[in-house]
Amino acid sequence: MVARLYSKGVLIECAGWLALGAALGYFLRDDVLRSTEQLFLRHELTEVFEEGAYLFDTEWLRILNREGWLDISPPLGAINEDQVAVAREVFASLLLMSSQFNRNPTAASTAAHLCFSSPGDLSNYLQTTVEPDEIGAAIALEQYDPSASESQRAAILYAGYGECIDFLDAFRGTAEYYVQLHPETIRAVIRKTAQLLRWRFFFFQSHTTEFEYLLEKYLDNLRVSDRDQRNAFSGYVNALCQYWAAYQAPLAAQMGT
Repeated sequence: MVARLYSKGVLIECAGWLALGAALGYFLRDDVLRSTEQLFLRHELTEVFEEGAYLFDTEWLRILNREGWLDISPPLGAINEDQVAVAREVFASLLLMSSQFNRNPTAASTAAHLCFSSPGDLSNYLQTTVEPDEIGAAIALEQYDPSASESQRAAILYAGYGECIDFLDAFRGTAEYYVQLHPETIRAVIRKTAQLLRWRFFFFQSHTTEFEYLLEKYLDNLRVSDRDQRNAFSGYVNALCQYWAAYQAPLAAQMGT
């Protein structure tokens, strides 16, 4: 069920990427309409909202209604014509990053569990101790094996957790680079992208007990025992999560936080 819900979430996100690309003129609007019409005809997407509507940004929930969802608000058309090329460039960069993440079976498996597994199921994974080399092997995984052992599944969870952190770091780096060069142009694009991706990384802005526990267990299983190193890494992860969460809030995003 977790994998099924996650795959439907990916399809909804795909429709969002197409809508955002159409708003920027990166994709042709008519092509987007044809592509998404086929997507909606072939797939029943309501189940993912029934199980996890809270994961999705409210604006992107309009995709399910199929009415007005291509009219991104606030309008990205306010971007100056001479800045459109830059907006499309950052859109393409973030789209490529997201596509690479989605093609990574380890990262996708972890994101799916963090999105849709029950706290009890996640806790069961975290009770399993794995070796650092098992986590390393999971990073190189080419295809997820449903018959994997309990230890292997735990290693995949931890490896994918690291991949999620790497994505958030890359997102921050890309955002900061472009915002520094073109602050007013880029913030709107980055905010819309972050809101579109909110469902994948909702866990990282939740700050639940499970969030703190997973971070601790991740360091435990990597055999990081030095307290200063643990504190430094925890601070780094929390700073990433705060940066990410800020882009979920329109006012904070507009202020460039």
